[in-house]
Amino acid sequence: MVESRYARPEYERRFLLDHLPDDVSDPVRIRDRYLYDSTLRLRLVEDLDGNVLQRKLGQKKRANLADPRLVFHTTVYLDEREHETLSAVPGDDLVKIRYRYRALPGAIVDVVEHPARGTILLEVSLPDPVALELFEPPPNGVEVSDDESYTGRGLARPVSPPA
Repeated sequence: MVESRYARPEYERRFLLDHLPDDVSDPVRIRDRYLYDSTLRLRLVEDLDGNVLQRKLGQKKRANLADPRLVFHTTVYLDEREHETLSAVPGDDLVKIRYRYRALPGAIVDVVEHPARGTILLEVSLPDPVALELFEPPPNGVEVSDDESYTGRGLARPVSPPA
């Protein structure tokens, strides 16, 4: 079990979609770097015109390695200089457009731009496991919660590891 007074528990499920749902809004571009040999993710959030909205360093750790649904998430907000400094650390990059899914508070839809261009994922994060299990995905959703290749790190990872 992961314990930290700074980490927030999240109950998550992910679904691969065959198209973008109609009921989405508020798009932002997210540029993630998954730092090598760590559980850390550097994130830059921009509006679609390229204006920076947030810079942050995050960490997600599973409470149980066999269960991807419960994670503990810690976030540190960064200023421009801190983000620039950490951007020099090597990692795998992922760029996506994120939308709020209005049909369900706590759900988002990501459309990956790089490297897994065109992949569309719905992710739902809810405060408790019962609500999470009761969630009804859209009819075009295939659950991929247990598939590591559909995590942010999995989508960012190149086919062959760097030398």
